[in-house]
Amino acid sequence: MDLSNLNLFSLSQFIESHLEKVMPDSPLYQLWCSRYVDGNVLILPYEKATAIAESHEKGYHHGLWHLVTQYEKFMAMALLTNSNPFAKGYGGVKCFSAWRRIHEVSRLRAANVFRRRLNEHVAFVDREQRRRYWPN
Repeated sequence: MDLSNLNLFSLSQFIESHLEKVMPDSPLYQLWCSRYVDGNVLILPYEKATAIAESHEKGYHHGLWHLVTQYEKFMAMALLTNSNPFAKGYGGVKCFSAWRRIHEVSRLRAANVFRRRLNEHVAFVDREQRRRYWPN
C-alpha cells in the first residue's frame, strides 16, 4: 500500500487497524486508540499511558516497561525517527517520550543494541542486564 498520500490522521487510523489485527489486547493498542492529531502532531496522551502502566498486574514500572518496549519495537519496525528539527535527537531513533531520554550518540547506539536483545517482558530481564542499561 502506498502511504505517501495519506494525511497524518488517516495514517494513524491505518496503524490502529494494523495494531487491532496483530495485537488487539496489547497496551500499545489501548494507547493508540486514545491518540489525537493536533495540527501536524500526533499525540499519544501521557495520562492514558500512565493509566495503562498503573493498571499492570505487577505495578507501574512493569506496565511502563511493557508499553515502552512494544512502542519502540513497533517504531523500529516502521523505521520511524524523530522528525522534529528543533528537538535534540532529530533524525535519531524514535523513542517513547514518557520521560526525557536524551542520549549522546554513542550511548544511544549502545542502548539500541542492548534494547534489541532485551526480552519484551521486564520480569524476564535479569537484574544484571538492567543495571547495565540504567546508567545509559
